[in-house]
Amino acid sequence: MTSLSTPTGYATATRNVDTCKPSCADADCQRTSVKLKFTKVKLSDCRRVFSRVTETEVGSAKKATRNLPLVVKKSC
Repeated sequence: MTSLSTPTGYATATRNVDTCKPSCADADCQRTSVKLKFTKVKLSDCRRVFSRVTETEVGSAKKATRNLPLVVKKSC
């Protein structure tokens, strides 16, 4: 069993986005390398999880921050 022991986590990934050009059915996908930073540790389903992720495009430094879904239980 593993446990969450640090307040920040990091990862790298490849994001695939369908540009829908000329149409979405053509599946013209754009691949972009991204760096992920996970923050805001909270309880979810009685476990400590990261609740926010910031995605940064490699090369352009464009950023987007998103909240991650949590499962709230009344008692753990």
